Amino acid sequence: MNKENVKQFFKTALRISWKAFLFVFIISLKAHAKRSKQYCKDLDKTREDLILENKHDIADEVGM
Repeated sequence: MNKENVKQFFKTALRISWKAFLFVFIISLKAHAKRSKQYCKDLDKTREDLILENKHDIADEVGM
């Protein structure tokens, strides 16, 4: 192998590894966004449940 072939090999390897890194990074961002969206839904559900419990507790205190 001469110097030019080695240089071309490393350029190609760098290009491939950069694309692989971007691919994995984008996939992980999508997964994180999906988890965050589900977490927000769970928080909203928990908040709604707490509001309903609070309304029932207030109604019990008032005597309704």
